Amino acid sequence: MSNMIVAEQVGQLARPTAASVVMPMAPAGFAAGGGITGKDILRIFRKRMWMIVIMTLVFVAIAGVITFFWLRFSPFYTADAFLQLNMRTNPMRDDGDRMMAQTTVDRLLLSWVRVVNQETVYLEVLNEGSSDYNIRGTEWYRMYSDNPVRELQKQVTFSPTAAAGIRVSMTGRDPREAARIVNAVAYQAERRAQSRAEGVTGGVLQLLTDEAQNITDKLKIVRDNIASARPFDIPMFEEARSGLFMKIGEDTRRIASLRVQEVAARAAVDLAEREDLRNSPEVLYALDVDLEIRALKNSKVYQETQYANLLRMFGPQHREVQAMKTRIESATERIADMQQAVIEKTVGSIKANRQAVLASIQEQLRALFMSLEDSETRLKDNEKSLDRLRQLHTEERQLTESFRRVDEKIRDVRLQQRAEVPLVLVAPALPPAEPSMPRWSIMIPVGLILGLLVGVGLAFLLELTDSSVKTSDDIARRMDLPVLGMIPHADDLEDDIRDVRLTFMTNPNSLLGESFRQLRTCLRFSGSADRRRSLLVSSPMPEDGRTTVAVNLGAAMARDGMKVLVIDANFRQPSIRKLFPQASDAGLSNVLSGQSAWQDVVCLAEPNLAVISSGSLPPNPAELLGSPAMRRLIAELGEQFDQVIFDGAPALIVSDSPILATAVDATMLVIRAGVNTHDVVQRARETFRHVGPNLIGVTLNGVRSVADGYLRRSYNAFYEYHEQLPGR
Repeated sequence: MSNMIVAEQVGQLARPTAASVVMPMAPAGFAAGGGITGKDILRIFRKRMWMIVIMTLVFVAIAGVITFFWLRFSPFYTADAFLQLNMRTNPMRDDGDRMMAQTTVDRLLLSWVRVVNQETVYLEVLNEGSSDYNIRGTEWYRMYSDNPVRELQKQVTFSPTAAAGIRVSMTGRDPREAARIVNAVAYQAERRAQSRAEGVTGGVLQLLTDEAQNITDKLKIVRDNIASARPFDIPMFEEARSGLFMKIGEDTRRIASLRVQEVAARAAVDLAEREDLRNSPEVLYALDVDLEIRALKNSKVYQETQYANLLRMFGPQHREVQAMKTRIESATERIADMQQAVIEKTVGSIKANRQAVLASIQEQLRALFMSLEDSETRLKDNEKSLDRLRQLHTEERQLTESFRRVDEKIRDVRLQQRAEVPLVLVAPALPPAEPSMPRWSIMIPVGLILGLLVGVGLAFLLELTDSSVKTSDDIARRMDLPVLGMIPHADDLEDDIRDVRLTFMTNPNSLLGESFRQLRTCLRFSGSADRRRSLLVSSPMPEDGRTTVAVNLGAAMARDGMKVLVIDANFRQPSIRKLFPQASDAGLSNVLSGQSAWQDVVCLAEPNLAVISSGSLPPNPAELLGSPAMRRLIAELGEQFDQVIFDGAPALIVSDSPILATAVDATMLVIRAGVNTHDVVQRARETFRHVGPNLIGVTLNGVRSVADGYLRRSYNAFYEYHEQLPGR
């Protein structure tokens, strides 16, 4: 079939008669600069779920391997010995004969821990000659022979127990040596406790009691001085000081502000006396709002118009022309007189107002200086009283703390005197049979927690460092544009589609075809049909899916009864000729250069859908697309087709699409999900907005679904629904 026959068929395509006007689609999503929401967190977890699970399993496996080899080659053993506190009843001065209260026991245990956990005890351990408690022959001593006392202090621990005892423990690699060292230390601790209890005398207690009484007398004098300062206290003084500081600061700021205002007011008064105020903004405004002057000016303008008409009709010597000229001159004089009166009145008012402002500012300054002087005097008195009261409270705290320390020492001495035999070694250490570290019950949970933390952290790190656009929410948060459609990635679909660019022609009932129907519907309700009759489909970068969206959108509109023309406007990388072999070799470039008429190059691809290829590559593509011939062609095609769709070039690579956008009614941007970054999308949007306001929305192409996500559930629901249709 020849191109002329095809053109005749295209001209006979029925055009829909009904037209509807719809409101523009409002942008959806969050405000720009929004943070991560709960929805984003759930999406990240769904998307990276397997990575988190794998990282958790890896760390658990690592923890298991480490635990296995640690237990096999180098486990740690903990040996424990127990010193029991003698709890037999002793005479008590205040309580009578009864068992000591639990708090008294706890204080006594802590006191004995401080006594036995000293460097002198460890020196005695090293110098012990008994064969049962000699540790110099151990492998441990040979390892730490340089400073064994410091190592004993680091490795041996004393800790009170709930059974009124002290636990002596040590962890090492050799269970026998650990038990031997613990028993040696516990033996020397028992001996030290006995000798310390015997050395405590009543003279020490008397000295401490005298010191406590001296502190009590000093404390009474300080508290009497504090009481004499009442009813005032530190919070009241500080509150008064804060109030005075605020008042002084406020007065100072107001004085500084009034100083500036005074200088400005004085300058304004001097300026009013020296300069001519007839051209000041106040005078000009008064002249502008005066109704009589405005009415006279309007009348004069009308008379001048009449005068010009009469002069053109009758000439300058005619009686009516002369009379009109006289009336114009009279109106001019009246306007001048009235303007002079308004100027004199306004200038006088300006001078009087400026004098009044200056006087008011000066009066306020005098009052503020008096208030500032009074506040400073009161602040000095308040600071003296506050310093004195603070000093008394500091002395009270110091004396109270000194009394507490002395009283604690007195109680410690009395507690030590109550025990006949302070500490007894009741349970010597035995070589432990089971390792204390590592433990499966600790290592596996630690590996699990670390794996979860690393997996979740890595998931969020990958997500936050990935700046590509993935969902419509990403566009809504960063671009003030509606998302017109979302085209799923072909790899996520169950349909067998050979070429996604021809999906709507070969698989119109597929999920991909349904997405183009939704795009068609959103585009239809995005504005009046006349305002988007010519539509440019562009994208930021190559391979974003411009041709796929343009061709399938055109096919969807054609199947809906619209007369559609798809034009390949990408001269550098054309696609229409490859998709439609029946299309003419001549195309858009030939039409714009005057070599062919558009009727000669148009090709009918299917009912209601026609295409025009790009034609040969011109030497000046951008200039050709921005030429008057292009605008004339768009206007002519708009009269013949319901929808003209241009498959444009990538906007950030060449300037063809931004130039073409100035000639078409509307522009739609195709964004490749997971490929185009936010910066690229923003640059593309700004590129089109700089050339015109006709960017109507965005189509997100190649959207990937995640396990158990919204898109995946929607896909499954679509296929289940179609499986239930009759005849399937």
